[in-house]
Amino acid sequence: GTGAITLVLNAADVVRTAIQGIPHASIAPEMAAPAMDEEAAQARAAPSTILVADDSFTTRSLERNILETAGYTVRVAADGMEAWLLLQREPVDLVVSDVMMPHMTGFELTSRIRGDKRLGNLPVVLVTAQESPQDREQGLAAGADAYLVKSAFDQDNLLTTIGRLI
Repeated sequence: GTGAITLVLNAADVVRTAIQGIPHASIAPEMAAPAMDEEAAQARAAPSTILVADDSFTTRSLERNILETAGYTVRVAADGMEAWLLLQREPVDLVVSDVMMPHMTGFELTSRIRGDKRLGNLPVVLVTAQESPQDREQGLAAGADAYLVKSAFDQDNLLTTIGRLI
């Protein structure tokens, strides 16, 4: 090396710092919830698992960091087919998917999930650059529970949407 000082950032710490203003992320569970029995406490302590499917490494990493910082367990897939195969092997509580991906689009993935007896009720959030009313309509018609546009991406909105669906 040159011996020059270089700034190194931990992406998870940056995201964690950025979302500290989110009420559900900044309040300790014991402060926010009334006392609960042991079984309910164990259920609450187990983090929900979210599958993020996006062919963009950058988007996958950003969404993963946001969700992990918010306390979720995250699995990732680089396209719709990889996501579908992962869903056959591992239980998840919600899917966050891009629309335009190779091998299987987010619309196709959502339709497959809705048509599957075991996965049919799994919440699906599409996060996409496709922002036309026709695209939104197609996503909702495929069975998506929410359709978020990347150009207006807001991590608070993503976390609120996920919290509402899980």
